Amino acid sequence: MTIRVLIIEDNVIYAQGLSKALEESDGISGVYLASNLDSAIDIINRRLPNIVIVNVTSKLRGKEGRAYAGISLIEYICRNYKSISVLAMSSSEDSDWAIRSIIAGAHGFIQKDAHPIEFLFVVNRLVKGGGAILSSKRLNVIYGNLFSSVLTSREKEVINLMAKGYTNTEIANKLGISVGTVRTHVTNILQKLNVHSRRDAVREAERRGWLD
Repeated sequence: MTIRVLIIEDNVIYAQGLSKALEESDGISGVYLASNLDSAIDIINRRLPNIVIVNVTSKLRGKEGRAYAGISLIEYICRNYKSISVLAMSSSEDSDWAIRSIIAGAHGFIQKDAHPIEFLFVVNRLVKGGGAILSSKRLNVIYGNLFSSVLTSREKEVINLMAKGYTNTEIANKLGISVGTVRTHVTNILQKLNVHSRRDAVREAERRGWLD
């Protein structure tokens, strides 16, 4: 499978260096660069990249001159381009950026100073459908708590039963709650994961590595 990568980064020199490193790797058929909002959306629509790498702290200018945060672009891409895996990156070691990125829908997070080989490893894993990846010197300690920051304990129980094919009635009987309460939990899960169906919710939870 050929891999097409789009790097969205307002530091052009950094983006060019990362692009060169990825282009020299086997399996990467194209690396594209965007430093503003309009060029990013245009490349996504024309080139259909498998992977989009976004600097979460970038300030990306639109046609009207307004600056858009990289984290907002992650939300937009994950909501409108389901076939794309988004890898968030930041130069900050603050774990809050990783949590915010995954909640926004990103499928992985990596620090900008990571070695190109690490970038390549993460890109290949995402293309193969690996779960949520946090690649950082200080992030391993937060991964275990990340799921709870997105879904409640009851919602986690519900999504796992949904993954096993349980109906709302069966989930209600299993958990000892009403069918109406189950419907509320399902609605909350869909909203939090930015999806529109139970199947998509299960697929997204599986891709992030959140199923038992």
